[in-house]
Amino acid sequence: MPNKFYSGQFKYEVLLAYKNENYTVEVLTAMYRIPNVTLYNWVEKFEMYGLSGLENAKTWKSYSKELKEAAVKDHILGEYSHVEYIRLTILIFI
Repeated sequence: MPNKFYSGQFKYEVLLAYKNENYTVEVLTAMYRIPNVTLYNWVEKFEMYGLSGLENAKTWKSYSKELKEAAVKDHILGEYSHVEYIRLTILIFI
């Protein structure tokens, strides 16, 4: 599926419907034509950063060579998935 950019307002409206338990995840994702994982990502970002977490990034994030190598090593060793490792590392630097 191609990358789509959703406004922060749109994400918030979807999250309100989800949080108010007006709809199931399946109904919401079908109604708004978004993947389940997208909704779960929005929930996680909102819980961590509030409304600012729903805004689209203005620039690409850059990661150091050391961070990338450590992520690959941990992934190969089965310690974490690459997504889990990046999330854990980002939390350390916040």
